Amino acid sequence: MMVARMGRVERRRAMEQYLQGLLLDGERKSVEPMAGRLVDKPHEREAMRQRLQQCVAVAAWSDAEMRRRLAQLLSLVAGARARRRAVHLLAYNLLSVYRLSGK
Repeated sequence: MMVARMGRVERRRAMEQYLQGLLLDGERKSVEPMAGRLVDKPHEREAMRQRLQQCVAVAAWSDAEMRRRLAQLLSLVAGARARRRAVHLLAYNLLSVYRLSGK
């Protein structure tokens, strides 16, 4: 959702990996440490570092578009949580009424 229709497949994949790297544990969020956390094999780190570096430095991502997409994603997540809470609250209230009625 965050990177859909934002350039070629390779660029979208690199952006997804960059976003994943930002969300992973780790104190340093620069390209090199993130590359190390994104791949298991040491010999793959340099290729990952280059992909992430190109994604950040060269690709023409629209900051405004990324913020809009993030806001949309957060809105969907918040809406889903609110709906779940409403369902749980309704179920709790129905169960309470059922218990009070002695059934």
